[in-house]
Amino acid sequence: MKEDLINHFTNLSRKREKEISKECSQSLNKAYKTLIVPLDRAKYMLTLKGERISDGDTVSNTDFLMEMMEINEQIITTDNPIELTILSNEVEKKIYMLENEFKNNIESNKFEQAKQDVLKLTFYCRLKVSISNRIQSEK
Repeated sequence: MKEDLINHFTNLSRKREKEISKECSQSLNKAYKTLIVPLDRAKYMLTLKGERISDGDTVSNTDFLMEMMEINEQIITTDNPIELTILSNEVEKKIYMLENEFKNNIESNKFEQAKQDVLKLTFYCRLKVSISNRIQSEK
């Protein structure tokens, strides 16, 4: 009887250890994904500073919005994969520049500007996916 009781508790503790291990692994995977994806990392860094991007937040720069419309139009109207690749490279450069701008703004505690950077990054990341999809459809 005593051995059965010991085995029962041993099995329970092993089961709990496995559950804890699984939860830790899931948390680590989520954290890794957040830190490895630049847009997710930027959003997370804002939350660490007590700032959040809400659904009502918008890009206040009309020139930027016009540029987004023009790039979207280029994506739709361009059939040449080489031109789309060039456009993709330009978008990647913009993403890189915005990541650096965000870093500088967050380090300088310019949170409103950092939020604008994240909103712009969101647009550019969507464009990057759209261009990639378009290139794939042209092959």
